[in-house]
Amino acid sequence: MRRKPVAFGAVAVVAAGLVIGAFALSSDGDNPPGTPVVSASPTPRDTGASSPPAEDGGDEDGGDKGKGKGKGGGENGKGKGKGGPHAGYREYKDESGFALQVPVDWQRETRGNSVFFRARDGGYLQIDQTDSPKDDAVADWKNQEASAAGRFGSYRLIGIRPLPGPYVTAADWEFTFRSGGTAMHAINRAMVTDEEHGYALFLVAPASEWETAKQRLAIFTSTFEPDK
Repeated sequence: MRRKPVAFGAVAVVAAGLVIGAFALSSDGDNPPGTPVVSASPTPRDTGASSPPAEDGGDEDGGDKGKGKGKGGGENGKGKGKGGPHAGYREYKDESGFALQVPVDWQRETRGNSVFFRARDGGYLQIDQTDSPKDDAVADWKNQEASAAGRFGSYRLIGIRPLPGPYVTAADWEFTFRSGGTAMHAINRAMVTDEEHGYALFLVAPASEWETAKQRLAIFTSTFEPDK
């Protein structure tokens, strides 16, 4: 299933043209700031960035359609392959074709074209995608970042940096903000895997849990397999 382009104006934009959660796509206005050249953006201030919207469809295990084998992402380029899930994680295969491992107790929700996995501590992973990604994730994130202060309370940029790996282009947008009085930390990871597939992995967690969140992000990325 093909996903329409979104604008990383909502933090989940994909660096190749996704919503702020990832890079810069053409935004549909429903997602957080930032999707990569895929463009995904994080959830805007008025939707409550620390908690994804209520579920509006899909079962917990996700669809079983699509082959989603692709080249896989990863901190150093390669996915986990066929070794079985990490301890405490389960395999998730989206009906659109992508796949990755997620914590067994994280609840799946959807909002428009975005897929969320919500943790009990108020953190979440938002995944957005586009079939018309851009070719410079860093440039796209910088463009999306210019308006982030208006979407996140007490927003503070940590950095926008290129991400190594077997990608056409990829970048991390890292920042902190406050939501409901809680200090939050976020990374919006944009990955363009080919000229027709761009993804944004937007991870948000309480700042006090960030070391654990970084370990989770490494697993999300290393087990991620794009649609083909």
